[in-house]
Amino acid sequence: RLQLSSFQKVRKQVMDCALKLVNIVHEQKSQRGYLSLSSFLEWSEVIALIVGPSSTSIVTNGWIQARRFHAYHTVQWARREKTNAALTRVEELLRWKEVSMDPVLDIRASLVENTPGDLEQWKKLVSALGPVGTECKCSDRVNGTQCHLCKRLRKGLCINHKFLQERKEKMGWWGTSRLPWWDTHLLHLPFIGKKLSADASSAFTERPKFVFRVSSVVEKVLSNELKHTPIDTFFYEDKRSYSVGISMDQDIDTHWLHYPEDFDDHDEDEDEEDAENYFNSDLPSTFAEVLEQDDGEGLEDDEENASTSFPQLSRTREGELLTSICIKVFVTCHLYDVSHSIVTSGIWLLAKRVWEKQRKEDESSSEVAKDFDEFRCLLWLSVMGLNVPQILFDLYQANEQAKIARRKKRRRTSPAKMGY
Repeated sequence: RLQLSSFQKVRKQVMDCALKLVNIVHEQKSQRGYLSLSSFLEWSEVIALIVGPSSTSIVTNGWIQARRFHAYHTVQWARREKTNAALTRVEELLRWKEVSMDPVLDIRASLVENTPGDLEQWKKLVSALGPVGTECKCSDRVNGTQCHLCKRLRKGLCINHKFLQERKEKMGWWGTSRLPWWDTHLLHLPFIGKKLSADASSAFTERPKFVFRVSSVVEKVLSNELKHTPIDTFFYEDKRSYSVGISMDQDIDTHWLHYPEDFDDHDEDEDEEDAENYFNSDLPSTFAEVLEQDDGEGLEDDEENASTSFPQLSRTREGELLTSICIKVFVTCHLYDVSHSIVTSGIWLLAKRVWEKQRKEDESSSEVAKDFDEFRCLLWLSVMGLNVPQILFDLYQANEQAKIARRKKRRRTSPAKMGY
């Protein structure tokens, strides 16, 4: 196509206007500002004009920077919008690997905060988080040199401490603003009911022998079931797109919006067909196009499959409470770690109720426990990566050490020792 003589002049004017809009938005940092800039970057004719002809040497970098610029401001808007529409937009960016998984988790967590009593929102967050741990590719587990946190995961899994530390230090990590208060306001177990919470809070005061007895029963039943449940490492954290896309804590490059001073006005004209290809495939897609092309694939299918993998419990109030325990234990593992007191208390509560029900039904049969809702919860937590018997054994050791410490303290403060 023949390039008009005023092309470069118009292009420079558009770049200047775009830079002014960017400066205003970055100064205000408002929800509407980010939305307006994100919508502006979806104006394909204008962005194609800014990036320039495909024959320029900087065009490839220009397309990349335009898409990253659009992704960054879309995420900034979505994090302030906190709606399903915002989530849909960010999930589309995730499919194209323009952003990492953390912005999706951040919005999922915001939806939970908006309606903390909605179990479906909790389930969707759990589905997006994926199982705990990552595939263990070293011999630490065999040699017994794993840390105490890795031992709380199923055999074949471990915690990538370096990766998790680097991810949590980034500004874009979904749990940064939630660490100080989620464990006391959203994840705490006592809210689920007086009877169940009393059992949960007494986990660290139980007699060690009783803890060991319950742990032995649960381990026996779980080991038989898990033999037929291999670990599916496809959705573990090292394969869930945490390291792709833009980083929310890095400076956004605006050089692509500056007019190149050394640009040659007499550059070779591009072929019309090539221009059309660049135009269609490399520019950010509009929100309307996302909704039209959304066929339910991708994350939605993953979430649906993960939701159906939740333990099928009785449709009663108690069944909902047990599901809540599972979810809160699981989310605590991701937001904090597997040694958190909520994890131990929740698993102890479930294990103790399995032991009590089995004792009433048939103490000698381990097959009876498989029909209990509490056992289904423990089995689901095991499938999602937790080593339930090890967590119960750690509780036994902690209570045994606490018992010994109390005994020593009584001896030191007894009247005979004090000379009375």
